[in-house]
Amino acid sequence: MKTKLFIIILLLLFKTSAHAENLLQIYEMAMERDPKILEAEANRNAALEIKPQSIARLLPTLAIVGNLTQNRYDTQNTFTNLQIGQQHFWDSNAYLKLSQPIYHHDYWVQLSQADNQLAQAEAEYGAEQQ
Repeated sequence: MKTKLFIIILLLLFKTSAHAENLLQIYEMAMERDPKILEAEANRNAALEIKPQSIARLLPTLAIVGNLTQNRYDTQNTFTNLQIGQQHFWDSNAYLKLSQPIYHHDYWVQLSQADNQLAQAEAEYGAEQQ
C-alpha cells in the first residue's frame, strides 16, 4: 500500500513538474515564435544594413584587371606565297584601377535617409513587442 502511494506521488510530481511553466517562460516562448515580431525583427535587421551599404557606395574602389593571350603568327614569303614559319607567343598585362566617386547626390541622399529608415524599423519593432 505504501509503495503504491509512493509511486502515485512520484508520478504526480513528475507530471506537474514537466508541465509547470511560469508566466515569464510563456512570454519568452511567445516572443520567440510570434510571426509578427519575427517579421519586424527581420525588417529591423535589414534596415541595419542600409547605412553601411550607403557608406560603402561613397568609398573608393580598387580593382585588379588582367589579361593573358596566346598569339600565333604565320609568316609567308610574298613572292612565292610559301609559308616560312610560325611564331607562338604569349601577351599579358595587368593593372590596378582605383576609382573614387567625387559627387553623387543620390548617394548622399540615400545616406541621409538611412538613419530615418533605421529609426522607423526600430519603432515598428518596438510597437510589435508591445
